[in-house]
Amino acid sequence: MEETNQAMQAIQNWQEWYRNHRVVAELNEPLVSKDSRETLHNTEKTFASVHEMLDYKSNKTAKEKAIDAFADTMAEFLGDLTADELYDALMTAAKQQKNFAEREYALSKAWIVLLS
Repeated sequence: MEETNQAMQAIQNWQEWYRNHRVVAELNEPLVSKDSRETLHNTEKTFASVHEMLDYKSNKTAKEKAIDAFADTMAEFLGDLTADELYDALMTAAKQQKNFAEREYALSKAWIVLLS
């Protein structure tokens, strides 16, 4: 239930941000169209407002963020992969990451030896 409330709050935050930052002309307000075109490509404040909307200063721990990411991944492939296939994909990705880290570590050691 908590996740549902958070999702609804995120949607409401986005809708509120959109209402406050839209640049689309209003039919019932003359000259708004011209003003909106003049600021259409002005993005100097966009990141700050989107940043605030998404609340990057979240109190979530790295583990909670990882759980959310894994939940999103599982939901994305729910109809395409079995649980075993999803587990195999996760393990394959973990092994690839391990191999990559080992290669980078070996390369770093080689550079240290070379530069010493």
